[in-house]
Amino acid sequence: MIAVTRRYLPVPVLLASMMIAGCLPWAGVVDRGDTGSLGTTSRGILLDGDHLAARGEHFRFYRARDRRYGIRELTGLVQRVSETLGREFPGTVLLLGDLSGQGGGFISEHHSHRSGRDVDLAFFVTSPSGKAIHGWPLMRFDRFGAGLREEKSCRFDAEKNWMVVEALIADEESRVQWIFVSHGLKALLLEWALNHERDIEIIRRAASILHQPGDSASHDDHFHVRIYCPDGAAGARCKNLGPVWPWVEFRATQASPLREMSDKDLLALALD
Repeated sequence: MIAVTRRYLPVPVLLASMMIAGCLPWAGVVDRGDTGSLGTTSRGILLDGDHLAARGEHFRFYRARDRRYGIRELTGLVQRVSETLGREFPGTVLLLGDLSGQGGGFISEHHSHRSGRDVDLAFFVTSPSGKAIHGWPLMRFDRFGAGLREEKSCRFDAEKNWMVVEALIADEESRVQWIFVSHGLKALLLEWALNHERDIEIIRRAASILHQPGDSASHDDHFHVRIYCPDGAAGARCKNLGPVWPWVEFRATQASPLREMSDKDLLALALD
């Protein structure tokens, strides 16, 4: 019999490697008193994140799964926006999709949502006559705002959906980097805002922030909202990617946008 010598990776390295591959939750490795969003939205983790209830006064989740974790800047933003809508349109409920899982890291159906800074929001929908339709999340709309479900026609509610965009961008406590949405629906939103003489500065910002991503779905069935890393110590290990808009300011303690993190970077982060 031939003797076989097995060589094993050190346990911390093995665990970190498995977590990079999405095999284990990151929270099992990183335990140095860190909290908040670590890494980027697509290669990162979430430590000690806020947990939203399945239902609030003006919001509820449209899926029965516990992907309701985010940094406090995101969970606070969701609650404030839903309260704004509740005041503007009494009885309105904002339907929420996924934030991040507990501990962050990979979750199915998403390339991002890994570090507590992403949230999906359902569109508001009406009948062709303009009557609000409730409980129809993930409706797909063409560039004219027309949709079809179970052989029933419906419309993209440009007014309420613009008010969501406006509340997100106007929020003074959390800084929105992106609202991913299809080109056609972006045009409908901006057209409605201009025709109804909404705040021109918010419209200018929306023209940049509303964006159809080039590396994923067109987002013609929901908004995908992403916020920047927080300032100060809470954002020290959080990495922004992409543009920093001219109206956004960071304190000196917040790193400027960095490149995507490599596997080596993530391994160093886990073993630091």
